Amino acid sequence: MNKNGFTILEVLFGIIVFMIGLLGVAALQISAIKGNDFSARAGEATLLAANQMERLTAMDFDTLVALDVDGDGKLDVAANGPDYGLSDMVNPDGQSGATGTNGRYNVMFNVAPNTSALVTTDFARLRVIVSWGDQDAAARSVSIAGVRAD
Repeated sequence: MNKNGFTILEVLFGIIVFMIGLLGVAALQISAIKGNDFSARAGEATLLAANQMERLTAMDFDTLVALDVDGDGKLDVAANGPDYGLSDMVNPDGQSGATGTNGRYNVMFNVAPNTSALVTTDFARLRVIVSWGDQDAAARSVSIAGVRAD
């Protein structure tokens, strides 16, 4: 710096450095907004899944077992091996749409009564899956599993 002030090159260099910093902050802000949106949707989907699981566990056991509409008694066995119940959700025992504050959710559940002769206690395995699509057109889901004894 001389007595007359900054040169034009010093000013331009300062502006360039400042703009590069602003671009980094803008990219960070966009990433934070996307993360917050996903967290809100995942939280809402988890709440919907928990509510559906509560409704299922609050039912009378015989009514609950009757929800196994396909009668397969299966929750997690596919032709190619176990897949944690996802193949049986293709034709779920129950399905509904739920409109949340952030969009449309698909709530599916499956009930698998005990079919083993080795276990004498009556119980049913339950699985609830809530799926939704996000801004990037990616399919997302939340799954909750549980067991209900008679």
